[in-house]
Amino acid sequence: MRKGLVGCGIALVLLVMVGGVLWILGGKSVRANTEGTNGRIYTVERGEVSVEVSESGAIEPVRVVEIKSRVPGRIEALFVDEGALVEQGQLLARIDPREIRQQVEQGSAQVESAKANAERARLALEIEAQQARIRVRQAELRYEQLKREAESQPQITQASLQSAEAAYKSAQENLRLLETVKHPQERTEVANAVRDAQARLQEAQRNYERLTRLHEKGYVSRQQLDSAETALTLAQSQLRAAEQRQQQLAEQQRIELEEARARLESARADLERARASAVQDEIKRKQLESALAELESARAQLRTIEMRQAELRQAQASEKQALSQYQNLMIQFNETDVRSPIRGVVTRRYREVGELVMSGTTGFGEGTPIMQVADLAQMRVRLNLNELDVAKVKLGMPVEITVDALPNRKFRGTVRKIAPASQQSTTGQVSALSVVKFPVEVYLDGSDPALRPGMTARCRILTARKQNVLRLPLEAIGTENGRDYVLKIVGNTADGAPRTEKVFIKVGLRNTRHAEILEGLREGDKVLKPPFSGPQRRQFELNEGEGERRREER
Repeated sequence: MRKGLVGCGIALVLLVMVGGVLWILGGKSVRANTEGTNGRIYTVERGEVSVEVSESGAIEPVRVVEIKSRVPGRIEALFVDEGALVEQGQLLARIDPREIRQQVEQGSAQVESAKANAERARLALEIEAQQARIRVRQAELRYEQLKREAESQPQITQASLQSAEAAYKSAQENLRLLETVKHPQERTEVANAVRDAQARLQEAQRNYERLTRLHEKGYVSRQQLDSAETALTLAQSQLRAAEQRQQQLAEQQRIELEEARARLESARADLERARASAVQDEIKRKQLESALAELESARAQLRTIEMRQAELRQAQASEKQALSQYQNLMIQFNETDVRSPIRGVVTRRYREVGELVMSGTTGFGEGTPIMQVADLAQMRVRLNLNELDVAKVKLGMPVEITVDALPNRKFRGTVRKIAPASQQSTTGQVSALSVVKFPVEVYLDGSDPALRPGMTARCRILTARKQNVLRLPLEAIGTENGRDYVLKIVGNTADGAPRTEKVFIKVGLRNTRHAEILEGLREGDKVLKPPFSGPQRRQFELNEGEGERRREER
């Protein structure tokens, strides 16, 4: 086999050499018989040249939510079936709430107990702290007072004696003044007021009687009689007031005399105590020592409040913990009604009524899914493009989408996401034979009820487009030393074969069928298909032979 391949390679080399000699001899004008079987003619025309990337993928919703319950338990009811359209917040399922209700009641009782304990600890702390501070303050005040008294006891004793004597003399003088001066004078004034009121009353009575007689005879008017009657009434009222004042004064004087005699007795007792206070120096010293001991004891009790503060903090922490647990239970209790977080269509229903489900709050990815809701208002197609194609694609490029299930319809979309790294770059080293893929997401423009998740869609991403440009099929263009050329037909030979001229051209956009002609040709020019490039074919065959040779060696 190796000898056969080598022979084929030598034959190809000879053919290339002969073709090159003929080309050189022919110059720019090549006759038809040098073309071999490549006699196809192409015309330069105007049209569209577009470059696109094609790939297939599955249609899927952009938003898909797995509905799980935060509460473990048995499914009591399911309210929707697969394919049902649900609104955000709509009730989908209900978990039997009996078990969680019992836990909520226990949690509420624990919260109340923790609150009571914390309140009791707070009140105990406040009361004891207040009492301890009061005791300390009282002990400090008593100690300071006794200290001053002990230091100045002789002066205090003397001053107390003098003060008691002065108070006793003042009480005696006050009683004397009341009995001999003030009370007699007040009684005289009140008695005079009573006599004056009696005189005015007698005068008003006589005047009223006189005017009454005159009125009966018609000598005075009724108005004068009414005035006399009013004066009589006023005089009677004044007399009663004076007499009442006389009675009140007698009672007031009696009380003042009793109080004055009581103050005199109190002053006499204070004077006797002051005279006997000479023994207070030793008593004050002992009281000072006792006050100091009480002050130290009060300060020691105040330091025990720190222990009560620690107990209060512990009770408050227990209250917060119980409240947090209760709130979590209330959240779970309220979530026995499983509701849809989005508006969409129920695409799958995993469980039936009576089945047990696990909670989705114990850890990431855990929990039993009940159903799946997808928002079909926004659909997308996930594509995996190779590294050559993904370099041409940009965000926002338009996409034409065809669906195998709907062959007569076309949909539009837009490139929304392009992965910054390939899939293989995050999974390990890439081998030389592996194909590097980049995830790309195409979002469909608008929604269509005919589209369903899972349908196969082919996406054509238009990366470049030029309209009304000069173009030629790719097979009409040849390559020489890295430059593009065509065999332009410039006439016919004597035997009617096309006569061509090699023209180097400038090419713009290329796709799988056409290439844009920028320079070198005009619309309507005709070109002949160029001959096959020998060296490229030879290299390909030699590479295949080399690969076969290496396989045989292995």
